[in-house]
Amino acid sequence: MQQTFIFLAISSSQLTLDIQFLEKAIPSPYQEKIFKGETPLGTISFGSKPASNRSNMAVQKETILKMSRYGTPVEMKMIEYQEMNPKGEIEKVGMLQFQNGKLIRSLTGTREGNLLRTNLDNSKERIIPWEEDSYGPLGMEQMLTGKPWKDQELVEFSCYLPIVNRFVTIEASSIKSDSKESNSNIHWQVVMNPRKINGGNFSLQLPKTTYFLDQNQKVIFSETELDGIGDIQISRNGSLPTSKTRVAFSPTAPVQPTFDIGTNSLIPLDRHFKASKTATRASYKIKAISGTLTDLRIIEDERQKISQRTPLSLLLDSRAYWSPEEYPTVPAPSQEEMTPSKFIDWDHPAIKAYSQTPFPKDQDPWRRSIQIEKWMRKKFSFSNGTSFLPASEVARTNSGDCRNAAILLAAVLRSEGIPSRVAHGLVYVERNNLPSMGFHMWTEAYVRGRWWPLDATQGLGIVGADHIKLSHDTYQGIDSMAPMLVVQGWIGKIKISFD
Repeated sequence: MQQTFIFLAISSSQLTLDIQFLEKAIPSPYQEKIFKGETPLGTISFGSKPASNRSNMAVQKETILKMSRYGTPVEMKMIEYQEMNPKGEIEKVGMLQFQNGKLIRSLTGTREGNLLRTNLDNSKERIIPWEEDSYGPLGMEQMLTGKPWKDQELVEFSCYLPIVNRFVTIEASSIKSDSKESNSNIHWQVVMNPRKINGGNFSLQLPKTTYFLDQNQKVIFSETELDGIGDIQISRNGSLPTSKTRVAFSPTAPVQPTFDIGTNSLIPLDRHFKASKTATRASYKIKAISGTLTDLRIIEDERQKISQRTPLSLLLDSRAYWSPEEYPTVPAPSQEEMTPSKFIDWDHPAIKAYSQTPFPKDQDPWRRSIQIEKWMRKKFSFSNGTSFLPASEVARTNSGDCRNAAILLAAVLRSEGIPSRVAHGLVYVERNNLPSMGFHMWTEAYVRGRWWPLDATQGLGIVGADHIKLSHDTYQGIDSMAPMLVVQGWIGKIKISFD
């Protein structure tokens, strides 16, 4: 299993502001503290200063999360920034992401008229149209500070989000609170709701963020959702109000990693699953904890079918096979299942060096893929604190979690001429002898006219009925962890039992 992690910033920046309004729109420096219930998770700091070009203004937001994953400390940090000229026009944007002090992703962007030229990890350039009414990555703070909100107001705008390296349409709505609590200082709510992103092989719904404002429309705190963590509260310059959990706020106090993102992402089961790794059949009853299952994404294929479904529940029948001939052939894969990409960079010298397997090249692809999976299981060293990296970097360290193992196995298979893709879903696990389903990634190889599942974390040659597949992706044109976010709709929102 692995940790998926995404920082969310839904932002805007007015392009036609004059200097006087721009000065008012940029907030004074502030600090915030992030909570999951009563547990502190990290901090956010915001500030502005003159840019290297003294006539420009640089605005920066730094988010730090400190937690653990099955006992292993993990620190995530993200820096988002934008540089504006005196007219309020954005000239530069950027983002840096770190895990345990190591830079894992960098993105820089330069605006050239109606185009935004971005560069990811100093290797991949992308040119994105920038329309006149579009916004930048850190403008939401400006919007909340400089805009006088009206009751029942709805504003729609497009803004650039570096976390997904694209423009996203945001629907912002405001409402004046009619609070009957005499001690409540919440007078306004502003909700930022991103529209669903559809592109390539994935569909992504970023979570909404709700801001709670005082009578002067100053932010008190906000609520949003983080992948693998769930609902969080963000307190600005003080404690949460009396209607929420009150926690003393100290911007300088260190945050201890008491929240375990690994155990938090587990979905409890009603009983143990004996011989789960080699089980050939299982039926799962899935129910919504709140809301409905309408937007829940799940794959139906030769291995799993939905036999019953209502808005509030579904029955999923899962089946595993011992050989490809036990189920029908499927259409041939596209070129994407063999094309090198940012994460499955099988043409990299590091992959070619790693994949010098001791097996005959003329062997049947199915048998060869199974032997490669078993060989990699023995060779690979598993670690919970590793970040998500391209296969070539994983090959150098030969270590990581299920994400890294799935990506590396997919790259090795392609280097051997076997089409591959990566599956995202849930797998049966036991923590402290408690049965659960947890997030997982594995690999699929196209052999004998079928997609054959392989799990490099197990090395058994088969994938049992203990795996629930939610999606798969070729990772062609993917430069982030977006395909994994399909699981976000499951964690903390459903319960699973055996039928």
